[in-house]
Amino acid sequence: MADASPVPITLIGLTRDPSGADDLAFALDIDRETWITVPAGLIQSLETLGSVEHGGQPLYRVRLRLKPTETPEGRILGSVASSYERALTSVVTKVLPAIGAAAGSQDANPDCLACMESCRLIVITEDDPFAQIICMLECVDCPG
Repeated sequence: MADASPVPITLIGLTRDPSGADDLAFALDIDRETWITVPAGLIQSLETLGSVEHGGQPLYRVRLRLKPTETPEGRILGSVASSYERALTSVVTKVLPAIGAAAGSQDANPDCLACMESCRLIVITEDDPFAQIICMLECVDCPG
């Protein structure tokens, strides 16, 4: 049985206004076109990490921490959100360096290059948007 305590939800993403004074328009880094309105009353803290340009508009990279919730639904959603955040962090720490090394190195492991290239051929579908990334994580000869 899962832990019954409230799970704090922390997300890294983008906002148009990092002041935190009103409801927050928030988008995940991986989906900059889908904006979610987060009511100000649900925000525990908001930390600005930097800024980026997207479509000619300034966006602010933030760490959004939501207030813990006591409801069963909130605990489940908090666990799901935390799981996704860990998965994305894993991708960043494992896959992206391997791709960068493979692209910029002449002495990259040939097995790693072949594995990564075969993963890039996987067709991404709406029901499995991470298929390529999961494949890349399974490339056993890749560094990381």
